[in-house]
Amino acid sequence: MINTVLDAFEITLDRYPDAPAFEDENSALTFRDLYTGSQVIASRLAAALPPRTPVLVYMPKSPEMIRAFLGVLYAGCYYIPADTDMPAERLSHIIGTSGAKAVICSRSVSLPLICSRTAGYTMPKIWPMQNRDRRALAFFP
Repeated sequence: MINTVLDAFEITLDRYPDAPAFEDENSALTFRDLYTGSQVIASRLAAALPPRTPVLVYMPKSPEMIRAFLGVLYAGCYYIPADTDMPAERLSHIIGTSGAKAVICSRSVSLPLICSRTAGYTMPKIWPMQNRDRRALAFFP
């Protein structure tokens, strides 16, 4: 029985692990890649945050963004997608009203830029997700 998007994803993963799940002009992910990467994100988040914590996903639209979304869901949290081109005031408002405690972003997005765009927030802990990965995870104090 399918109750959640994660249930549907795992059924597809079991049937087609090596099939392309997402592709764009820069990268492609199989269902297995998507699952493996999302588990890395989920374990980092689950170790640091309680369930039902809001997590900002601040990265360009890409297959990597889908991996981040799934990782947040596997951690029992919920994600807030944020466009990297949005005005600073909008980003600050989203973080303030959502109560986001963490942000997942691509390393191409400057974390100091996120801090400077969100008045009153600093992020003392920044963890690369994996050495070869293009994402970083940071926590708001």
